[in-house]
Amino acid sequence: MPAETPEKDIKRYLKMRDVCEYLSVTDETICKWIRNEGMPAHKIGKQWLFSQQEIDSWVVSHNSKGGKAKKSRASQDIGGVQK
Repeated sequence: MPAETPEKDIKRYLKMRDVCEYLSVTDETICKWIRNEGMPAHKIGKQWLFSQQEIDSWVVSHNSKGGKAKKSRASQDIGGVQK
């Protein structure tokens, strides 16, 4: 009889539309993130699949790296003029 797998060890895979809804972005944005930002994704045939655990980890690490740079740049630019 197989041992039961704890729920935290079960990977949950999402489709593109699910990730778009989950992160409130378009599929174009997701494709750019996969290509340019290293968002974890698995292409099976023509369909992209995403591990919810990997996406959650990527969002946290990406936010801590990229969030500061975007924030500081935005605070320096006021009305298109750099301080």
